[in-house]
Amino acid sequence: MDTLRLDVGPVEGVSPLGRPSKYTEEFRRDAVDLVRLSRRQINQVARELGMSHETLRNWVRAAEPHPDGSGGLRGGVVSGGQGRRDRPPAA
Repeated sequence: MDTLRLDVGPVEGVSPLGRPSKYTEEFRRDAVDLVRLSRRQINQVARELGMSHETLRNWVRAAEPHPDGSGGLRGGVVSGGQGRRDRPPAA
């Protein structure tokens, strides 16, 4: 009988849905570096790598440091000229 694990967290090589990751950590790092260093759009780099642009966009966002310099990760701003446009506050 399968056991339900309550200590679910990021595990290297496993997707958030618990299945094996399609991409290695090295590939992820190289793809993010390619976006940052080439200054090409995420869509273009993703197409060249044969992957989803949304997946690559998520990786680039996750690799950005916090603006307060704490060294953690944040989502929202993408390097390579792909910054997110923030919406004005709702009235």
